[in-house]
Amino acid sequence: MKHRHLIIGLSLQLVVFLALLSARASADDASAPADRLTGIYYDMRAGQLPLLPGQPVYIHSEVDKKRLKADVYSVVHCRLADLARTLSRSRNWCRFVTLHLNVKACTWRSTPDPVLRIYAGRKFYQPPEDATRMDCRFRVIAHDQRQLVVLLTAERGELSTRDHRVRLEAERMNDSDVLLHFSLSYRQSLASRMAIRAYLSTLGRSKVGFSRQADGSIGNDYIGGVRGIVERNAMRYFLALVLHGHPGSKRPPGAVPAHPRVVRPHPALRHTTSRSGPHGLPHRQAPRVCKPAETAVRDRHLPLAVKTVGDEK
Repeated sequence: MKHRHLIIGLSLQLVVFLALLSARASADDASAPADRLTGIYYDMRAGQLPLLPGQPVYIHSEVDKKRLKADVYSVVHCRLADLARTLSRSRNWCRFVTLHLNVKACTWRSTPDPVLRIYAGRKFYQPPEDATRMDCRFRVIAHDQRQLVVLLTAERGELSTRDHRVRLEAERMNDSDVLLHFSLSYRQSLASRMAIRAYLSTLGRSKVGFSRQADGSIGNDYIGGVRGIVERNAMRYFLALVLHGHPGSKRPPGAVPAHPRVVRPHPALRHTTSRSGPHGLPHRQAPRVCKPAETAVRDRHLPLAVKTVGDEK
């Protein structure tokens, strides 16, 4: 009997210890981005990081045998409270992720566990039922007066890719500036590696990203290949977020309004697509309207079609 009580007591102590350890890890996870982003903000201001020409944007990408990752950092002029009010809600993410030319539809579920259901496909028109469905778990890691941290995770994606992670971090620098960090990563599959290899040998041969080669001896050319692909993909999502995610923000210097939610990009942003329409957007790219249980899919060359994609309740 004494041994039984001893085992129960040790088990309870272990449970309490693990709970405290988990709480401390969560706190560290929330506070660490703020300190890191502050350092990046001052490095950007001091010119210690390579920014896009004429734009307060820094992009970095990493590629290994299994994982692709791109990070975009930018200073935006808005109040953190306004930005957080929009981006801390799962339903609002559907309003801008559908601006990505590969996203055909998006639905959301707010309770009990917030989920974004994203339908991704080819660059041309596709109905949602012909696209790949990604169920993304939506979590707000931190939300206070200083910072906002949102994490989206999905187990599976297109071409059997795995471990998709989208992380958005926003830190208040002063009354008018917020540093945004958008991170996109996923694990490759054999099918995705073969598809990328075929793409880079044909249509994607001349396409590049946004960061420049580290070796200045080759002419400071923009990054191409696989890194160029992941950088363009991350930048598309980031531009959609910036242009649509905080409509109340101030326009950056030199930005010319061409549409209530579209501004003229810097010439460097033309690298996002080789066949672009006005303002660097693809010819067939058009806004989509999203609802919890219904998704309207619109193509410029086709009539508006409303598709019911399933019960999201």
